[in-house]
Formats: sequence, C-alpha cells, structure tokens
Amino acid sequence: MIPSAVACLLLLLARDVAPEPPAPPLPPAVAMDQIRLVPVGATVDPSPLSSLTGPRGMVAVFLSFDCPMARSYLPKLGRLAASFKASGINLVGILPADCLPASQPKHAESFRLLEKRAKELAVTIPLWLDSAGELQKALDARVTPEAFLLDAKGRAVYRGRMDDAYSARLEHRGRVDREDLVLAVESMLAGKPLELPSTRAYGCALARPAPAKAAVPGVPSYHGAVAPILKARCASCHSAGALAPFALANYDDALRWAEDIRDFTKARRMPPWLPATSVPLRDCRQMPDSEIQTLARWVDGGCPEGEKPLGQLAAATRVETETWALGPPDLILDAGADVEVAPEGKDLFRCLVLPTGLKEGRFVTAYEVKPGNQAVVHHMVNFLDDKGRARRLQQKFTEPKGSSDKGPGYNFSTGPGFFPPTGDLGGWAPGSTPHKLSPGVGYWLPAGTDVVMQVHYHRTGKPERDRSRLGLYFAKPDEKITHPFQVIPVGGLFLTIPADNPSYAVAGKVFLCEDCTLHMLMPHMHLLGKSIRLTAQKPGQPEQLLLDIPRWDYNWQEHYFLEQPMRLPKGTRLAVEAVYDNSRLNPRNPHSPPKTVLVGEGTNNEMCFGFFGLTRDSGGPVSVSLTPGGFPLRRLGDLPK
Repeated sequence: MIPSAVACLLLLLARDVAPEPPAPPLPPAVAMDQIRLVPVGATVDPSPLSSLTGPRGMVAVFLSFDCPMARSYLPKLGRLAASFKASGINLVGILPADCLPASQPKHAESFRLLEKRAKELAVTIPLWLDSAGELQKALDARVTPEAFLLDAKGRAVYRGRMDDAYSARLEHRGRVDREDLVLAVESMLAGKPLELPSTRAYGCALARPAPAKAAVPGVPSYHGAVAPILKARCASCHSAGALAPFALANYDDALRWAEDIRDFTKARRMPPWLPATSVPLRDCRQMPDSEIQTLARWVDGGCPEGEKPLGQLAAATRVETETWALGPPDLILDAGADVEVAPEGKDLFRCLVLPTGLKEGRFVTAYEVKPGNQAVVHHMVNFLDDKGRARRLQQKFTEPKGSSDKGPGYNFSTGPGFFPPTGDLGGWAPGSTPHKLSPGVGYWLPAGTDVVMQVHYHRTGKPERDRSRLGLYFAKPDEKITHPFQVIPVGGLFLTIPADNPSYAVAGKVFLCEDCTLHMLMPHMHLLGKSIRLTAQKPGQPEQLLLDIPRWDYNWQEHYFLEQPMRLPKGTRLAVEAVYDNSRLNPRNPHSPPKTVLVGEGTNNEMCFGFFGLTRDSGGPVSVSLTPGGFPLRRLGDLPK
C-alpha cells in the first residue's frame, strides 16, 4: 500500500454547527395567476405560475448554482421531472432573485451568464427566475434546495427535502434511505394522506444578511478586517477553480456565505484541521481565536463593507490557480491528453503513465499535484515504475464493453497493476499541501522512471474532462542528499467490521530495525472511520502520542509534516489505533441497514493505515519487524546504490 489521501467533497462537514430548527409548516394556498416568473434560456415573456403546472399539479424546487447541495441534486431532478411528467405533474426549478448580481439585476448580460451556467451544469429541467421574490415569499421558501409539491389549484401538499441524502448542512450521508418527494407525489396521486407533509430541507439560506449601509462603530468592516483574514486563511481553497465548492473572492461572495463563515469558523470546522493533539506540525491551519471573533462580530454587526483602502485595491481573496505553491517546478508531467469521464456508473480508477525521460537518477525534494478538474478528482496516488510494466499494461488495455470513458491510461483499482512498484511519490487528496522535505532528504527517482498516477474519479451526472499534472522539484547541484525518504505503512489488523457496532477498535504495530528519523505522518481510513491515533514508543520509555484525530473525516485527509524531525532509535515501536462506527448512527455509513464490511481498497470497504515518513540514519532502506528483534521486513522498491 502506498500513502494516499482518500477524499470526496470539497467542503468539510458541519456536525458541530448549531442544529437546524424543526421542519416549517406548510404554506397557505398560492394565488397561481398573480405570481409571475421569468424564463431562463427562453425568449417568452414572464408567465403566471398557473401556466407552469401540469394537469395534476407541479413541483417547484428552489435552486442556486452557487450552493453545493443544490448542485448535487441537478441530475436527479432531471430524472424526477421525466417520471413526474408522465403522471401529469410538472417539475420546474426556481432561481431566487439574488442569483443575479445585485448591481445589475436586470442587465441582459447577467441573464446570459445565468443561461451559460445552466448549460455548464447540464441542467435539464425548466428554469424560472423569481425576479420579484413573490413565489419565495408566498411559499416561505428558506433554503436551496427546497421542494414544494402543489396541486393544480395551488394548494401546498408537501414541502422540504427531496430525500434524506443529507443529515445536516453539507453533510452527505453517502446513501438514500427515504425518497420523500417521490413518496409525496405518489400519495397525492393516490389520494392518500402524506405520512410526512413537511420535512427539514438542508441547504443554503435563500435570504442573505441585510448588509449595513455604512460602517458601524465598533464593528469590523469587510475591506478593513475581514478580507485580509479570508485571503490568508480561506482563499487557497475558496477561489475559482480551486478545491472548495464556492469562492470567497469579493464582498458579494462573503455576504452570501456570511452566516456559514461565522458558524463554521466558530465551530472550528473551517479552516479544516483535524488533529486535536499532536507533536508540533508544519503549516497548522488553526485560526486564532481573535480572527474567529472578528468574523463573528462582522456578521453579527450587519456585514458592513467599509471603504476600500486608499490608493490600492481592496484585499483580494482570489488565488491564481495556475500558480505553483513552491515556485515553477523543474519538471511538469501529465498524460498528454484528457481523460473523459462518463456521467454515471461506478467510480473510475485510472492509472496514467507519465514518462519522466530522465537519463540519470535524480532526487526529488518536493512535489505538487494539480488536479485538472476537482469536481471529479477524488484522490490520486503516485507510483514509480522503471521497468516499463505500466506502459505494457496501457498498450494492452481496452475500455470495458459499454463504457463511455475515454483517454490515456488503463483501469486498475488496487494499486498500479504490478508488484512491487519501484517506489512511490506520495499522492493528493483534498487538504494536501505541498511540502519541501528536510535538508539532505529526498525521494529517489531512478533513471528511465515512469510515474504512474492512479486517479480515483467520481461521477457527477454529466460528462467531465480532466488533465491532472504533477510538478517535480529536483535537488539542486549544491544540495547533497544523503537520506532517501521512505514511507512505511503500519496497518490496523482486521478482516471484517461487524454490523451494528458503533465502536469497533483495531490496532497494529511494527518495530524499527535501525535508527531512523521521523519526518511525516499520515492516517488513513474510509467512511466508517471514527477516530485514529498514531504513537511511538522508544525502548525503555513511555509511549508518545504523535497524532490524535478524535473525529475522523474521510473527506479531508492529508500528510502531516513534523516541525522538527524526530530521532527514533532501533527498537522503537510505531503503532496505529483506530475505532470504526458501523452502526445506523454513522451518517456516512454506505449501507442501510448496516452490514458486515470487509477489508479492501474499495470506498465501501475499509482499511486502516498509519503511514510514517522515515529516513534511515545510516542511509539505505528502512526495515521493520512485527515483533521486537524479529525478522526484518525491508521497504520495497529501488534506492540509490
């Protein structure tokens, strides 16, 4: 197993944010002929709501292209619309008035941009703009997405969520147990009372905070205090084309997400930093209390914009996504063509062969991965191959029958398809940060090596393209590399995780056979993970806690580099301890009802690893044993002679 971060959504979950209020009541009947909506992508005049209904009624779903929860339902809404129409019910999407720029809400260019965005997202349902907010007010709509089932006379039969995929704001359960909207439609058509006429829809607030018109005494302003914090702490992910599902590039963006900014930072869910306890680590993203309080005071004080600094532009939060964090790489690798990912089907594991063309071996002191399309790239692992095995697999590969995936590489889900690899070059997942290794330390890249980039792709419901890249930074001529960086996996031992067990503990350990130095830590589990700890125990000394993550998050895994490398003598025990929740209480459990889960590579399987980035003090390969003084197991792969 090579170290990798396995991650999914582009935003950390909000289990610590204040609970949502109970489900709201059904609204009164709507005056169908009095509410007029503007079509999106059509040239017809504004139309009364009554003209949009089918013979048996209609479903109006409030949407926002900026809301990640609303976007996640777009493919499903297309399928529901086709199904409902056959029964005489029309399904339409309703866009709120503030989806247009506040400065030019009726400008023709604003409508064209809205139409363009709908095409980019492959929206297949009719879209209507509630330009005056009349329907939003009549239905008391509160979030996007939120669905309303109306009969042909405008009487509300159901309001709330489409299904139970989300258990809280931005917390996807990974499965659907109850199709609330479908059940409501079926009950209405059958003339039966609804079991749940109203449910809580989790989503993005429709109403923005009302901004203060001018600076408020004692309240920080956006330009004066908030923008610099967002730039320093948030912009690396929350910018156009980057990891997060929405940007925080200007005042309008910050205003739209103001309450989430306050709540998520107060709950310390953002910026994401999972360790509760650890040895000192580099690049800690914890936000100081003073900055959290500044953001809260800004939101609670009315979100004043304030004056832009004189003589300069306001502090920008947009990040140029083509900038390499460590400067221009010495070598940039990609597969030479786009991978075309089909809209639906099982997740795709694609191994891309990236020839380095090196005539002699080189040490790599840092690398940076740039996913080409973060909407579909789930994670990636970089293997090394200096024997041409991956090239041969690529030449023999043909797409599976019926597959619409296209492009370079070959499919293989459990590693690169050959064993053992020549070595590894880390990987990427949401949260991964480029790091330069310590002086004198480097990854060894033999001459003629191919990097085999195994990319795990998600499906999004529409065709996607990706060309991810890998930037390598070689040791400079005056840098003497004396110690090859090696990653040793320590696995938690188990074969199965029993169903209905909320606290299933696993553990594993190895013992160092030589004096080593520890540089990096990386824990890894899948969806059932609950907590994980990595420890070290030097001979004759108490156990030392290296890293403790009490609330594991499958969606945010990263490499943790020690602020100061740690010397570990021969005989040191390296251990991993983890707990899994395979019960109904785990909202991410992919199985309902829970079932016994096997160890394995698949997302719905489980695994447990603590990866330890080490160098051997005397040089050469690191070796470990399963018992103190036991048979040494050497790290696989080629190292410089």
